[in-house]
Amino acid sequence: MKHSQVPDWFRRLQAGDAALSVYLMGIGGAGLAPLACILQEKGFQVAGSDLRASQSTRGLAARGIRVNAVQTPDYLSSLPPERRPQVILHSSAIPDCCPEWRWARAAGIPCVNRAAFLPALLAERRVVAVAGTHGKTTTTAMLVQTLLGAGLDIGYVIGAPHADLPSGRAGTHDLFVIEADEYDGMFLGLDPYGAVVTSLEWDHPDCFPTEQACAEAFFAFLARVAPRGFVIYNRDHDRLRAWAETQAGSTRRMKAFGYAAGAGWTLQSAPVRGHGRSAFALTSAAAAHSFRLPVHGRYNHANAAAAWLAARALGVPPRAAAQGLQDFKPVARRFQLRGACRGALVYDDYAHHPSAVRAVLAAARERFPQARLWAVFQPHTFSRTGALLDAFADAFAPADRVLILPTFAAREAARAGQDGHALWRVVRHARAAYCDGREAAWALLAPCLGRNDVVVVMGAGDCYELSSRLVDVRAGDGRPRATSETDPCA
Repeated sequence: MKHSQVPDWFRRLQAGDAALSVYLMGIGGAGLAPLACILQEKGFQVAGSDLRASQSTRGLAARGIRVNAVQTPDYLSSLPPERRPQVILHSSAIPDCCPEWRWARAAGIPCVNRAAFLPALLAERRVVAVAGTHGKTTTTAMLVQTLLGAGLDIGYVIGAPHADLPSGRAGTHDLFVIEADEYDGMFLGLDPYGAVVTSLEWDHPDCFPTEQACAEAFFAFLARVAPRGFVIYNRDHDRLRAWAETQAGSTRRMKAFGYAAGAGWTLQSAPVRGHGRSAFALTSAAAAHSFRLPVHGRYNHANAAAAWLAARALGVPPRAAAQGLQDFKPVARRFQLRGACRGALVYDDYAHHPSAVRAVLAAARERFPQARLWAVFQPHTFSRTGALLDAFADAFAPADRVLILPTFAAREAARAGQDGHALWRVVRHARAAYCDGREAAWALLAPCLGRNDVVVVMGAGDCYELSSRLVDVRAGDGRPRATSETDPCA
């Protein structure tokens, strides 16, 4: 882009002009809430809107950021021209018909997405971008906590709430770690020094109509990594392995990890013993390292391996990087224990892709081998449900009981044959049932639970509200024994 073509807001954001006013539409979302925190920390004028009240919007309001609960033109149009925002950053979930967005465009206020906004915000930073169909949030959090623990005051963006860390922070170090979302091509607005790719499978069919289109977006992202930077990738994924074979002449430092033979760094998970920490080993031709984690599952061991390798690439000593992982505190909704319902343990998880569902349930089964394991799943978007319908068929195999909820529409209109009921019909499980909503699921599930039960509520929508409802049930309410009459999946 020629200098004369650079928008005024871009130059002012890049220069740190504190008089710049930024308005974020969808400010409470996982993509924009961290950026609102960073913009405020850097001294910019920040406000935004979001139709849904959440922990995120409440946290932003507590920081003094104005969050409008409606997306009509009333607020923006009431401002005198000199006080209106100079740029609007909008979530990918904001539809074209949004009245607030339509007014802003008609008023001539620049409206951009994250891919256009991030180059200005991160222009002077050495960016490490963590991408992947699954695992990127946890891996980002692992890397951030490891680098902070090593004494580096880094900036970062993590796409989920954390008990001890804001989801976004500017920091003072030149390093900036960001969860690099592929949706709507966000990660194509980054020019990273280093990249981590945890996995590559087809997802977001509303953006990527084919598996090949999804893979090509990832390859375009990897092509943006600095020539003297580094790439860490999961060699267990066929398309990443094939891509790496085309990089023989690259000047980038390439590090492969995985469970399958042939990776530069090979993972081996140890059997779980009791309910304590999990363990795994990571070995190369020249070294071997052992790790103990407060989280479980082969997928989390792979996430930890990716974070450790990235920390090492950034100069953190091996032992310090391992210590950072040992002290790791998970982000919200990643196999998060919410509480108990009549003695049953209730967990929340964000899994919404068939591979992630299968991996989470396998980890739960490994940790609780004798329990009756319930999988409660809310599909997310009709396009994903329809495109991956066959892949969901065996995803619930580790569970003893399965409840399927209606599809969470998010940004889409309903589509016949791509809803939760259609998914339930293809699931190959002897004890699967369909519930037509969270209330119906609660009414069926709560009376069945006892001390030998573990419930995992999964999905990227609002199914966590079911978890909250379940843990409000007290043990003293009575625990009817699960029988063929009370078991909804019998």
